[in-house]
Amino acid sequence: MINRFRAFDNFNRIRKSAVNSRLQPLSQYKNIRLVKDCAKKLNLKLMRFQANNILELYFDVFRGNKNICYVSKGWDDPGFRIGDIITLDKGNPDFKQQFYEIFRLCSRDFVNVWICNPKNNKTKLLELSLEIGIYKDGFNEKVLREVIKTFEDVVKKIQAHILL
Repeated sequence: MINRFRAFDNFNRIRKSAVNSRLQPLSQYKNIRLVKDCAKKLNLKLMRFQANNILELYFDVFRGNKNICYVSKGWDDPGFRIGDIITLDKGNPDFKQQFYEIFRLCSRDFVNVWICNPKNNKTKLLELSLEIGIYKDGFNEKVLREVIKTFEDVVKKIQAHILL
């Protein structure tokens, strides 16, 4: 006897995969359009677009000639990320203090901090990713303006406390 549930389940997985593969380009197009429209209204330039099997979209964001952050969205992410990467020298005698100060400054304004370098990285540099998430349904010109302002303020505080 055929296990109908297993056959039905397999069919649904195949169908879902086929539907997703057809909807992904449409969703990506809409998300790129949304980011571009918001950036244009805020007089921001988007450069260096990238997409791959992990990222649905990635842009470096510029105000004038200054790169102020990036905006990205993974294929499985529920929204967008506004962020940047900063580098600390692990050989610096103030490294621990700098790391904790960055964490403290970011935590106050809900900026996520995570370590980019793998544990087995033998360099003296530590890369930190600073990010603020925006759920897809909440992504609009006003929210993007506020998030970028918050992000820029945090980065300025970090730069004032720590010479990067």
